[in-house]
Amino acid sequence: MLKKLEIILICQLSVFCNVECQSIASLLNTCHKSFTFNSFKASNNTIGTILYDPNSENFQLISTDSGGKTDQETISLSNSQLTNETPFIVYDSQSNPHIFFSQKGLEMIHLYKGDTGLWTEEVIFTLDKTAYPNLFCSIAQVGVGQDDSFHILSSDFYSIFYISNQHGHWDTTPQLLLELPTEYVNIKFGWRISIRGNPSMAIDSANHIHVVYSTIYETQYITNSPGYWLKEDIFRDQNMDDWLAETPSIAIDHNGNPAIAATEMNHALGGSVIYAKLTYLYRTAPNSWTVTTVAESADEYSGTDGNRFTGINPQLFFDAMNRPLILFSDMASSHNENGWNYTKNGQIRLASLDGSIWDIITIYRQSPYNGEMQQIWIDQSSTEKRYTIFGLEIIRLGTVYELDRPATYNFLCLTNIEADSVDVSIE
Repeated sequence: MLKKLEIILICQLSVFCNVECQSIASLLNTCHKSFTFNSFKASNNTIGTILYDPNSENFQLISTDSGGKTDQETISLSNSQLTNETPFIVYDSQSNPHIFFSQKGLEMIHLYKGDTGLWTEEVIFTLDKTAYPNLFCSIAQVGVGQDDSFHILSSDFYSIFYISNQHGHWDTTPQLLLELPTEYVNIKFGWRISIRGNPSMAIDSANHIHVVYSTIYETQYITNSPGYWLKEDIFRDQNMDDWLAETPSIAIDHNGNPAIAATEMNHALGGSVIYAKLTYLYRTAPNSWTVTTVAESADEYSGTDGNRFTGINPQLFFDAMNRPLILFSDMASSHNENGWNYTKNGQIRLASLDGSIWDIITIYRQSPYNGEMQQIWIDQSSTEKRYTIFGLEIIRLGTVYELDRPATYNFLCLTNIEADSVDVSIE
């Protein structure tokens, strides 16, 4: 059950700006499934967050207006069979909400409010398993184009495909961007090679699509900006223990150039993480990318293996002055008495490029003993210096590797309340 809390915390940042941190909702997780959320800002400055509650198997829509007032609505899902994945909310140019999710691995569902104000559910895509026996419907990202068209990227462990309604109707045939062959196998362990995490998608001002994905052997950039699907290797045949672009996040700068924030990880022969750091990749020309290390150390969030683990779950965007900013978390890594490596992610940090120097602040601190941060999101559309950040915090007492205990999930909303003291002009 979703319960609104009357809790407001004031946190002091190292750059002398105050951040108001409000726990909008708290959920007790007793079913040992992950809560997931997705947020989007409408043109009327309403921020909508759709949150899937696996306890009730319903959606919770949390709407926050420009004045900070929050409303919550339960959306019951009739006859829907979710795969415990993230639902997505977007708004059209008239600030109408649209929710997308997958069910049964076969269908994509669109929820929208009709003239009656009631939610209407429609099936927008059904996967033809006869024609595509190896594909699986699992929405990885949804975007809105300049003409209010919707663009959907679907990804499972081994494939990526794309559909849209930009031509006035929903595609009935998936545009297949990637299908990893079954013989593509990890030579060390004999496992089939899979996509690491979710691919990331960005839409430019001309409605062109830009996608990045990673496996343990490669990172590839895909775009239809030339008028056809162009595939470009960023990393290829890399050392399988060096994951150079884990969980990549792609964004388009004001000049139309793609850039990527990612986590670089190195692993020991047995699979333990040796280090994790935040990197920034920028495309200077076709098949040419520069790579910069942004952060290498955690900020007092660490396990027994030290503080050389950071850059987790990065989100890249560009501010009004075309500066790259990256939201990310730290990682606490530990080994138990049997030598097993266990990790968890925590804190909310923000990196911004000022000239040639990356400035990094910790916006929300957590203890590695009981605090985790499962998801983070920042409003990227504001033209003011005031910004909003959401985080899904997990409170779970005990050692880092005891993950089967009941946990409390706090949905946090952070806003800076002294707007002039931080130069974060997000567009």
